[in-house]
Amino acid sequence: MTELDEYPLAPGLLREWTPRAPELTAASGEVRDEAPPTYNQEWHFRGIASLQGRGIRTPAWLGVGFEIAGELDQEAFRAALRAWVDRHETLRSTLRGTGPDMQRFTAPAGRVGIEDTKVGELLPEDDITGTVQQRLDAATDGTRWPNFTVQTLERAEGTTVLVAYDHSNVDGYSVLATAHELHVLYADCLRGRAPRVPSAGSYVAFSRAERDAARDVDRDHPAVGEWDAFIDECGGNLPGFPLELGVGDGELLPHTGARRHLLDEVEAEEFERFCRHHRGSALAGVLAASAVVARELRGDDVYRVVSPFHTRASPEWSASMGWYVGAGPVRIDLSAARRLSEVLAPAQSSARQAMRVAKVPFAKVVDVLGLDLQRHSPDVFSFVSYLDMREIPGARDWADWNARTLVRMSYGDKANLWVNRTHGGLGITARYPDTPAAQHSITRYFDGVAAVLRDVVTSGDHALR
Repeated sequence: MTELDEYPLAPGLLREWTPRAPELTAASGEVRDEAPPTYNQEWHFRGIASLQGRGIRTPAWLGVGFEIAGELDQEAFRAALRAWVDRHETLRSTLRGTGPDMQRFTAPAGRVGIEDTKVGELLPEDDITGTVQQRLDAATDGTRWPNFTVQTLERAEGTTVLVAYDHSNVDGYSVLATAHELHVLYADCLRGRAPRVPSAGSYVAFSRAERDAARDVDRDHPAVGEWDAFIDECGGNLPGFPLELGVGDGELLPHTGARRHLLDEVEAEEFERFCRHHRGSALAGVLAASAVVARELRGDDVYRVVSPFHTRASPEWSASMGWYVGAGPVRIDLSAARRLSEVLAPAQSSARQAMRVAKVPFAKVVDVLGLDLQRHSPDVFSFVSYLDMREIPGARDWADWNARTLVRMSYGDKANLWVNRTHGGLGITARYPDTPAAQHSITRYFDGVAAVLRDVVTSGDHALR
């Protein structure tokens, strides 16, 4: 997960590919859709409105960059993009307004065209990254449609493809799956054959199912009780990063990022075997290591954090594009632990419980409890995420495609952490306020996690200090 300026762009012809559907752009009654926003979408647009109310308008998109070999066949690529938009209903859907009055408009499959615009030939002496980023920023405004864009930098020997989305359309899995999907669709269109991609459920349909499932959630629901108790344990707030970030609660500062490679492929497999041997998953191992580092740096016997979990509970959502993510509270008691292995079982138990809680949308819980958290937008808690990227289609080809997840940093007062397993091993990425204190704390935290994992793969465990 990197910013665009960390993804080198070679010179070439910059072309912008834009979906066109006049009835969607105008939000006409012809395409009015009774499907509600998902809870994540509603929360996202509330956050945008909250930031704008504070005078903050900042680009914040998720994207992916990758390479296609050979000279680009523009008509085949156009056909691939049409098939891609037809395949994912969320790309043909837009939301207007905020809160309970939000309205959805959705164009039927086959009604969205793809126009291309030659921006111009970018030369080595040009500010290639700046030019591309400016266009990505402008094309991903979540308050209008389209709020996603495709840009190509074309050369005779190959083309760089950049896809950027407003977060309302996608989660990390969807972003990473884009590279494989467009590769397959483009190859099929080049050969004039039917797309060889699995069917994909609709995120718009998911929004109806999610609202139906959450309709009867009230204060007596177990998930609401879990969150209520968790927030009470945190002093009436949601947990932040365990170390000093140099930013006040609710203060919005520009974010920056850092990442580190922790284990190679063989070492990552050894760490997973260690976790399984001590009755835990790799996720539990990551949470246990985080808990141990927090205790060693702060001295706290109880570690509290929020962890995201996917909500693709039905097979129809497995290849669907959307924001299929819930959140659950994690609480790990380390008071009796002397070694990391002794933290695995409680971490596994807490992760399982958090996974169950995450089935109820966090935004629904907030509404039921009557919490006012919008002043913390866009982040209301710090989280630790774990994703095994090896399961994502195309993962083994990412190195050959020069595929990279891209992110436009936003504002906030929290630090968030992503631990990712790939075919190359285990790595960690952080997004945090751009302050000297936060930089120092993230470095200390990364050092601590690396030391814990290193002990596991070299000596079979880690003794708590």
